[in-house]
This record gives sequence, C-alpha cells and structure tokens, in this order.
Amino acid sequence: MEHKSLPILEQTYNFNLELYQLVNNFPKAHKMVLGNKILNMGNVILENLTEASYLRGKEKGEKIDIADIELNKILLFIRFSKDLSFTPFKRYEYFAKVIVDIGKQIGGWKKWQEQENKAHANSPQNSATNQTGFEDMFGIETDTNKSKNQAQNKGVTFNLESPIIKRYMDVKINNPEKVIAIKCGNFYKVFFNDAVYFQKKFGFKLRDLASKNCGQKIESCGFPVTSADKYKSKIENLLLIDDVSLKFITLQTL
Repeated sequence: MEHKSLPILEQTYNFNLELYQLVNNFPKAHKMVLGNKILNMGNVILENLTEASYLRGKEKGEKIDIADIELNKILLFIRFSKDLSFTPFKRYEYFAKVIVDIGKQIGGWKKWQEQENKAHANSPQNSATNQTGFEDMFGIETDTNKSKNQAQNKGVTFNLESPIIKRYMDVKINNPEKVIAIKCGNFYKVFFNDAVYFQKKFGFKLRDLASKNCGQKIESCGFPVTSADKYKSKIENLLLIDDVSLKFITLQTL
C-alpha cells in the first residue's frame, strides 16, 4: 500500500515541501537556527504519522500524540518568523490554515484510535497481522491472491486513487464515528468497514470493486438515492455525502 497517497500523509508531505521553500527565503544567518528548527519539526510530524500508520494500539497512539504536539509547536515558530518579518503575513495565514487542517485530521485519527482501544480492550493482540492503521480504519484487506475475485467482478472498478475512494477516506478520517455513504449517480455507495456494517445490519451483498492492480479489496454495497431517508432513520450516525465534484465524473474514470 502506498501511504503517500493517503490524505493526511500526502498533505503533510506537501506541507514539508513548502516548509523548505519557506525557510529558503530566510536571511542566511537565521536559516541554520530558526530555519532548521522549523524543518526538523516538520520532519518529525511526517515521520511519526507515517510510523503510526504501520503500528497498532499504544505505540500508534504515542506516535500520533508526538505529531500532534509538534504540529502545535511548529505554528508558534512560523509565527515567530512572521513577527521577525522573515515570513509575509499572507504566507503565515496560509501555513496556519494548513496546520489547522492537518490538526483536524490528527484529531479524527485520535478519536478513532480511542474507539479502537476500547473495542479491543478485552481482545488479545494479533501480532501476526500485517495491516496498517489506515487499513484497519477503512477495513482494507491486503490480498495478493485476488485474481479469482476480480475475475468475478465485472463493471465499475476502483483503486485508492479513484476520486470517490479518496473522498471517502478524506471524510472518514475526520468523522471516524460516522457511517459514510457517497452519492454516485442514482445510488449512495458505502465502502470498506461501512459496507460490512450494511451487510451485517441489512443483509446487503458485498462486491469487491478493486481494480486489477489495486492490491487490496475494496468491498462495497449501496442503496438508491430514493431510499436515503429510510436508512437515515435506521442509522443515527449515517453521513450522506453529495459532492458536486463527483457528479461530472464518468463511471469509467472512477
């Protein structure tokens, strides 16, 4: 699984690239001290979030906490550079908004982690698993022998770069307690663990919609738009997403 494609890691990676551009414009005398301080904190955030995506339980939580602390610190040092006139006010505003956005995603991840810890409090840890944190969160099952499943799967297929899947992940990481359904044409689609939830609660049939080279299952099911009110009344935490940006994407490109 290519973690850089996941929303929070991709955004943090790009954030670090922009930090290097920011520091490069600092006066030479301040690049080695203030500049390096900012860059080091950015690297720590990215490293810990990446490591957290491979861990479980207490270790995962510790990495997320470190990233959260460093994120709060880095805003203070960028503000410091602004007050010293090294960073224009508009650039400072931009970085502040990015930091707040990443912080919200970290907050969502922390909430999900707390829920996972409670759910597994009385369960033995499965040390043999090779799933990452994000795979657990979205219910992604790595499977190198998917050819039979995919041979049976006809029609629209997806991968982790598909707009609808990326949108699902964006919403899910900020709303881990919600069941996410995304409008696609005349249907709402649910994916990963949310699809499994629908299967158990309503008896829906799951389909693996992963494209041939995806590398993991993308289990999905759905319901007609006309039935939205019915399922909202039955699922208190159901969140319906109707993105204008997805309306003009053909099924072949999803």
